[in-house]
Amino acid sequence: MANIKSANLWYYDVSKSSSQKAIHNLAQAFKTFGISKRSIQYRQDVVEELEERVLSLEKEIKEKDDEIYDLEEKCEEFEKDYCDKCQDYEDLEEKALHLMMVH
Repeated sequence: MANIKSANLWYYDVSKSSSQKAIHNLAQAFKTFGISKRSIQYRQDVVEELEERVLSLEKEIKEKDDEIYDLEEKCEEFEKDYCDKCQDYEDLEEKALHLMMVH
């Protein structure tokens, strides 16, 4: 009976403080690998800086995409104008040939 009672107390004690033990074990692991609060804060700062850089790069990419889109539109307009002028030139050539044949 004493063994059962001590087992129940041990279970209660473990379940009650399992989160505290997990925190303690994590802190021990950090100490074991030489990770301090300062280095964790530094790493958080680095992560935040990298996240800001990613956002900045995403913004730059969007701006470049917008520029590319604008250039594509201008190219399409230029091609249309160029094709229209080519057609006009071909029409003038045909008229010139026709006039040469007539005279």
